[in-house]
Amino acid sequence: MTEFEFLYPLNDQLLEKIQTSGHPKQIGKQVDFYHDFDEIDLGDYQIAILGIEENQSSKISQSKFTHIRENFYQLYPGNWSSKIIDLGNIQQGNTPDDTRYLVEKILSHLLKQKLIPIILGGNKELIYAQYRAYSEVKYMVNLLGVSHTFDLGDADLDLSATNYLSHIVVKKPYNLFNYTNLGYQTFYVNQDEIELMERLLFECYRLGGVKSNLSMVEPLFRDADFTCFDMTSLKSSEIGSSSHHMVNGFTAQEFCAFSRYAGISDKTSSYGVYELQQFNDSSAFASLISQMIWYIIEGINLRFNEEYPQFNQNFTKFTVPIEDQNLVFLESKTSGRWWIEIPYLGKGNKLKEQTFISCSKEDYLNACKCEFPERWIKSKIKNEL
Repeated sequence: MTEFEFLYPLNDQLLEKIQTSGHPKQIGKQVDFYHDFDEIDLGDYQIAILGIEENQSSKISQSKFTHIRENFYQLYPGNWSSKIIDLGNIQQGNTPDDTRYLVEKILSHLLKQKLIPIILGGNKELIYAQYRAYSEVKYMVNLLGVSHTFDLGDADLDLSATNYLSHIVVKKPYNLFNYTNLGYQTFYVNQDEIELMERLLFECYRLGGVKSNLSMVEPLFRDADFTCFDMTSLKSSEIGSSSHHMVNGFTAQEFCAFSRYAGISDKTSSYGVYELQQFNDSSAFASLISQMIWYIIEGINLRFNEEYPQFNQNFTKFTVPIEDQNLVFLESKTSGRWWIEIPYLGKGNKLKEQTFISCSKEDYLNACKCEFPERWIKSKIKNEL
């Protein structure tokens, strides 16, 4: 594949340091490293790590990627069975469009090979390329973004970090079924944007609501095909960076918990952390990113293979009549997780391969009180459009 010619393998000095220093049980001794595309069989791997170099608008440094990798490869793995390959970095193209094209094509190839890319990126506009990589892989996808902003902006303007979501929504082909935002802060978003998100039937959760009940976000991650972290939504006191001034935000522990939720989700097929260029190249920040990577890989290795729940002996079915509807819930006997059925509508059914969405036991208990789950209402309406 010609796009892989634009991958830079890790330099020999860094590779030697990773592979020869430290303990033989550390992650760096368990991972394979890309050298020549013609000499690797991607079918042998389940997870691929890669960084994305950028143009002048981002100015992400090679040293940051190096620092993160040095931290990550010194960690010890859990009881992992997944094989991991580090593909190095995608070098920047002559223009931002060229870079995004390379990202899209390389990620698309990895997705087709059933690899889960873990992306280290800069400017959030790259999320558009991550999304577009699914165009030839899956008909409809769900995006979950951890960010204090929506980044709707103006779709008529050139793609940027502040309007990438509008480009995802309005640019053909239309592959986005749902967008979920975790952690928006009202004073960073326009009220018109909040109203627009409601009209689009997207799911948006304020920072305070998420922090007061972290367990409620697990079903949200379970329905996401890909997850993106805007690292500037991290609370500044967590890493003490002089270049970062987010007074309110998520903690490092919460970011790690979210990464584990993303990994344990049977649907998650790519994962990205963005805006790395906004932070000083500190040990604390590199340690956080490396631990987030550790937690998503840990989650991937703890999956239950329940992406498509079915009426069988592994699930308990509950039917709750509300008004003229019969709400059907499934509880997994293996994981204890819950799903709710979206009525099948025949040819017009946008969800096609899946008629269940994730939910919580609380949704079931509320349904027993004759309350329709909000996620069920939104998914049903979108599926009918």
